[in-house]
Amino acid sequence: MKKKVYYLILLSIIILGALLRFYAISDYSLWNDELESLRISKVANISELLQRSIQDDVHPPLYQIILYYVIRIFGDSEFALRLLSAIAGILSIFFIALLGKKLFSENIALTSASLLAFIWTPIYYSVEARSYSILLLLSIWQAILFFEIFKGLGNRKKSFNFYLSLLFLNSLALAYTHYFGLLLALLSNLFILIIAMKRKSKLIAFLLFNALFILAYLPFINIILNHFKNASSWIKEPHIADFALFLFFASGYSFFLLACCFLLLLFYFIKKIGKGKPVLNSKIIALLLWLFLPYLLAFFYSLAFTPILSQRNLIILLPAAYLLFAYFISSLFKNTYSIIIIAAILIFNLFFFSTYFDLYKEKGGISDFEITIPHKQESREAMLFLKNELQEYNDYEVFASVYFKEYIQYYSEKESIDLKSFEIIRLEKDTVKLFEIEKGFILISLHAEPEEKLIQYIEKRFAKLRHKEFRGAKVSVFKKKD
Repeated sequence: MKKKVYYLILLSIIILGALLRFYAISDYSLWNDELESLRISKVANISELLQRSIQDDVHPPLYQIILYYVIRIFGDSEFALRLLSAIAGILSIFFIALLGKKLFSENIALTSASLLAFIWTPIYYSVEARSYSILLLLSIWQAILFFEIFKGLGNRKKSFNFYLSLLFLNSLALAYTHYFGLLLALLSNLFILIIAMKRKSKLIAFLLFNALFILAYLPFINIILNHFKNASSWIKEPHIADFALFLFFASGYSFFLLACCFLLLLFYFIKKIGKGKPVLNSKIIALLLWLFLPYLLAFFYSLAFTPILSQRNLIILLPAAYLLFAYFISSLFKNTYSIIIIAAILIFNLFFFSTYFDLYKEKGGISDFEITIPHKQESREAMLFLKNELQEYNDYEVFASVYFKEYIQYYSEKESIDLKSFEIIRLEKDTVKLFEIEKGFILISLHAEPEEKLIQYIEKRFAKLRHKEFRGAKVSVFKKKD
């Protein structure tokens, strides 16, 4: 393929991928976890941020620190909060193409870039104010550096130390972004250590950088132990079929795309076996290890200790899955036009077989097999309904079933909702806050449902005048019974 053609197609993929990420980026309300990102990062100083992160969060603080500076520069609108993730998502398209080109060919580079650009899952996390899009980008960088160092082990080029320095920095960034990033950093460094053991000159340099990595992460060890000790995971225990759910996640929750992938893989293996050609090589084995080893370690850890195996945590595996698939289908279709056809199929799938145009939608799949998929919640819409109700019931008190008061304050400030005061009621013990209600109150729930005994108390003493449900939120107006 001519260089000009390659870069023209890649640029087109990146531009389309960027448009898909910025389309309606601020149209959807922030949901619970995004509001938590805002709560931790919108503080007076880094010291307060670290205190909140250590006490209330279960993730390392790097993403929150970067978001802190984003808020100070660009503000706290939905667009500003999601901008960091969108940029990381766009950069990921370019760098997975770079990785595909370094490992295989330009065709595979463009195919893998198309997968990352036009599949729903990486698009969704590119418009979410959480760390997952950054984690995806850092995972791709880690792979690029891993293969560059692997290449440099057999020669005396000065570039080896340069890439080793970058690997140290990227490993640290991964580890301080997410615990699955730490897992990927440890595994990649372990494999390089095993390979480097036969080359003493390279081994000394690598051991030095690993010692520096441990020293740089040492301040966070106690916090890690505290996070894992106090973890009360919402994640269910793993099941043997969970890897099939990961494939569903990787395909953007599209049965159409998943079926296409399996058919193409079937044709690939029939073609290879029929010609007596080897199906695997060292690079494919490395990608398979990247795909399966972190998954298996997380799976068995979840069985033995606290469940940690959620689909979004497995975003570190997406580049390996897309590169493998790109390799297989590029072996079937080797001309340039096939890449355009594949990209067109992916965009068609995105528009007609995914929830791209409705990120509030909670279910994905087909009628006989639907599962809960990542989705936004109608926090803003619920707050606007509350604003409307306050015009009629302006003498009613307001209560909120949320984890933190800042979740309510964000949209009350953005939408100019006059909340003179409100209190959180979510637990059974919060019934005492309702004892002195004279007329009635309005209850808004965002993500967090009140405990059953609190609901029973309310139903016993108050009559429900109005109730409206939103996706991920509820607003109810209660009048005190005579």
